[in-house]
Amino acid sequence: ITDKRAGGSFDKIDRIAMRTLGSFGGTVLAAASSSAEIARLAEAASVDAVTGLLNRSSLDSRLRQEVARANREHGKLAVLIADLDDFKNVNDNYGHQSGDALLSRVGSIIRSSVRTFDICARYGGDEFVVVMPNADEASAVACAERILATMPKAADGGHTAISMSIGLTTSMPNDDPGELIRRADQALYEAKFSGKNVVRVNREGEALGSARRAESVRAGVRASTAALRLSYVLVADRDLQRRAFYQQLCGRFR
Repeated sequence: ITDKRAGGSFDKIDRIAMRTLGSFGGTVLAAASSSAEIARLAEAASVDAVTGLLNRSSLDSRLRQEVARANREHGKLAVLIADLDDFKNVNDNYGHQSGDALLSRVGSIIRSSVRTFDICARYGGDEFVVVMPNADEASAVACAERILATMPKAADGGHTAISMSIGLTTSMPNDDPGELIRRADQALYEAKFSGKNVVRVNREGEALGSARRAESVRAGVRASTAALRLSYVLVADRDLQRRAFYQQLCGRFR
């Protein structure tokens, strides 16, 4: 506060008004500062310190949200689980600091290889998870192949070639987060067993969905058949010559 608009000096009433406004202003500024600090701490608590990606607890929360959204909107959801091949050798031969530096570079590569709204997280150790909302199998495979193609850039001059194995799956109606992770993890094991540095897809959910749809059709047929088992049929017709026709027609519902 500088000069009065009308000129002159500030009187007692002006000073009381200033102190009152200053008190409210100070409270507002303190609240804003606290809110900013809370937001900063919340963000820090959700991010993995080494890679800059989401941590495990934040991933679990976001995955539950996206699975619920996909089930609610009948949309598709892809989940990728990636694991560095022979990462233990990096820690053993070059030390854990080099291992952390490598994980940081891998996190940057994964983040730059996916869409801006995809969810990237460090799942634990040298495992990473990517959740891709509204993505079908073809899109997820293309993303995984892009990550593998870029992975050699993660190695520095002191490391041998770096590769990664990736397993993925896509959601089915009424899937749950645990089932999605289980299927993607199973695909990852298949990728490791296949010689590493490859992408494998788990289509178990698709097969289960087909079985469920077939069972639903069979149930519908059984229900329709049951509905046609009539206890009696009333025919009102004066012409007795058509009796045989009515008997033949009603015989279909026995």
